[in-house]
Amino acid sequence: MPNIGIRELKAHVSRIIHQVKEEGVRYIITRHGQPIAVISAIEDVQYEMTSQNVDQIWDDLEKIGNQIAQVATHSVTKELSESRR
Repeated sequence: MPNIGIRELKAHVSRIIHQVKEEGVRYIITRHGQPIAVISAIEDVQYEMTSQNVDQIWDDLEKIGNQIAQVATHSVTKELSESRR
């Protein structure tokens, strides 16, 4: 995957986007030589929602709720559990 600096990206954005879309090229965008982002075709990042994903998301939210509840005055976990029903 080639690196491309922000200035070069600005100067050649049409060509870069064409290569991404038509040729499937992915670019690592850099600023001051440090990678900061990736440009890729949207097909590369599509996300399929499944019941397993949803369950994992709820589990993660409940964990976050528990962490918040340790410092909050009311139970966020309880609120999340009730909204899940």
